[in-house]
Amino acid sequence: MATSVKVILREDIENLGKEGDVVSVLEGYARNFLIPQSKAYVANTASLNELAQKKAADEKIRKEELEKAQSVKSLIDGKSVDVFAKGGNKGKLFGSVTSKDISEALNAKYGVFIEKKKIKSSLEETKIIDTFGSYPYEIKIYTGVTANITVNVKEQDVSSN
Repeated sequence: MATSVKVILREDIENLGKEGDVVSVLEGYARNFLIPQSKAYVANTASLNELAQKKAADEKIRKEELEKAQSVKSLIDGKSVDVFAKGGNKGKLFGSVTSKDISEALNAKYGVFIEKKKIKSSLEETKIIDTFGSYPYEIKIYTGVTANITVNVKEQDVSSN
């Protein structure tokens, strides 16, 4: 008769469970594959207590990050930021406004740092800003926390250089 043993997964394993799950597997599977491959370790009292402490610490960190993200959202959601650029005739810019420019403008105005990869245009056709005007943008601050801003592209005052 095959005996089973409880193990804690170190990584996601298809058809078995996710990292941190406590699962019951055949003893031979655990002894010959999961444990030697460092995919799992035996679930004993000490390892279960350690897992519980790790999950509690991870949950605390996740909660703090969510609270921080919500405070950033309340600070910038629905607001606008001005980005200044040099332009030519007919409202065309010399170059374009990038996510990095928007990130820097948000940092300067509101004191928040947003990674440029989290800043996306709300308009499908607006991939590159190359004219003056106002553009809606969506900022994914954290999982489930999104803010909407308006980016106003204005002509840079030439005399200030």
